Amino acid sequence: MTRVAIVGTSQVAALKEAWDAIGVHHPRHQVSFFAVPMPIYRKLRLNDRLVFGLTEAQVRKYPKAARVVRRINRATAIDLSGMDRVILSGHNWPQVAAAALAAGFDIEGVREAGSPQLMSRQAFDAICADLAEQTLPDSVWRDWSGPPIAMQAVALPAESCLASGDRRFASWRAISARPAGSDAVFDLVLDAYEAALRRVGIAFLRQPAETRLPSGLTAAEHSRGSNRLGEDVVPHPDTDHWHMNAGYGAICFAAIFAWLDATTAGAPAPIS
Repeated sequence: MTRVAIVGTSQVAALKEAWDAIGVHHPRHQVSFFAVPMPIYRKLRLNDRLVFGLTEAQVRKYPKAARVVRRINRATAIDLSGMDRVILSGHNWPQVAAAALAAGFDIEGVREAGSPQLMSRQAFDAICADLAEQTLPDSVWRDWSGPPIAMQAVALPAESCLASGDRRFASWRAISARPAGSDAVFDLVLDAYEAALRRVGIAFLRQPAETRLPSGLTAAEHSRGSNRLGEDVVPHPDTDHWHMNAGYGAICFAAIFAWLDATTAGAPAPIS
């Protein structure tokens, strides 16, 4: 049996709900989850014994946060030292920057959509490499001494965001008006990020291609009906376009299983 820990932010909810539904069909894997909302996630620490969570001092200092962590996970930390594989979920890749590039520029040999500015491929590749390095996870994960580790990509926002006036989605609204080649922009940013992760020993599990639209968004069906992190079923409001549902999580598990099988067999982790 492969013992797997999935740790991260509220993005884990889709994977947790999916596993609750499909786990019985995969007895070869024992999956544990440890996840908290992003503001609290920033407080979590990994010690030299590979215990990840709130330290005893932080539990005393942040009692309210500790109650939230304990309510969701029934513990304030998880021991990763006994795991066979670890998956990080909720660390963002440079998707917002990728959207801004696709919205503002045509890129030589990549995107020709009538954008107001033209960028050379050389400049674009350099930007991709720089974005990837800037967005790598914290050094504790880059200096990881535990079992094989992978990062589960945060999904692109759902296409429902196009109806939102939120300025965070302005780039995607611009892309939707000129979508030609935008998928290639996102793929190249992802390629650069995956290469940067590989250099620090972390595999990258991309968003499943079948859930993505050419405009660099996630099909609405994969976000509709998503629920908040926790044991109680509390749906996200219609204004939430970032979180995915259990159906999406189930699709992601196909890539997770492939990575588990590949690393168990001693083969290199899949690229996508």
